[in-house]
Amino acid sequence: MKNLPNHRRMLYSLKRDWGQRVILHRLTSETKDVTCGTTIRRYQALELQKVAILPKKTSRTFVYDLDYIQAGRNFTKGAFFDKNARNLVIDARDLPKNFIPNLNDFVVIRGKRYMITVVEELEDIAAFGIKITTVENQSREKWVYATTCIELTPSISA
Repeated sequence: MKNLPNHRRMLYSLKRDWGQRVILHRLTSETKDVTCGTTIRRYQALELQKVAILPKKTSRTFVYDLDYIQAGRNFTKGAFFDKNARNLVIDARDLPKNFIPNLNDFVVIRGKRYMITVVEELEDIAAFGIKITTVENQSREKWVYATTCIELTPSISA
């Protein structure tokens, strides 16, 4: 442990203290059926045993309706929702070779889906700093991604 570089010691400590199991999903193929209007997406699931998950920040956000933004009229309608933001630190050695997380991937932690909003390379690609967000009380079995509905089953494996 004493011979490891400083960033390796910090990564080890983060993984030991804050490490949790995370499943990273990457889109591998997408086919569209023009006759019935459905989109079929296939994902590769990568299970990571120890990812440093830092504490979450919850904030209540308000979004205006498109009518209000376009016309500049008096307020018409909108919605409140609770948005959670978290930060992950993924050790690059836990990922397959030449695998770099991107914004099209998503993460599942304890059955809850998080969208990746920021990916940063840390210390010469020794680790990746990832910011993820989700909305509270979304369905765990089906998630809306773009215009299609995705169903994930426990049979998906890395």
